[in-house]
Amino acid sequence: MHRFSDEETAIGMKAYMRDQFEFLGVKKPFREIVLKKFTSEFRSIPDKEWMLIVQQMWKLPYREFQYMAMVFCRMKSYFNLNTPRFEHMVTDKSWWDTVDFGVNSLENCFAVIRIETDH
Repeated sequence: MHRFSDEETAIGMKAYMRDQFEFLGVKKPFREIVLKKFTSEFRSIPDKEWMLIVQQMWKLPYREFQYMAMVFCRMKSYFNLNTPRFEHMVTDKSWWDTVDFGVNSLENCFAVIRIETDH
């Protein structure tokens, strides 16, 4: 992902997030290129190993890695599997972007639960 970094973009991204996080300056289209490369490989990884990867990404200093970790969780519907880990993702390095992601993910989980219990 470092090869897509842009220092000027990173400065703007950091300012937009009120200097709460460090950025590489990798815009979403380039993050999606990186994600596509790993998506098929990661889908077959067992949940335990998957979460270890997500946790490692969450610990990295650049916000783009937290964005990718959130996408990985959504790909595996991970929030259905492990609410305490989800709570950690909402409270650690928390800001509006991660909270919005978490709320949307929880809404999807509850929608699935409602559909399953209605039938």
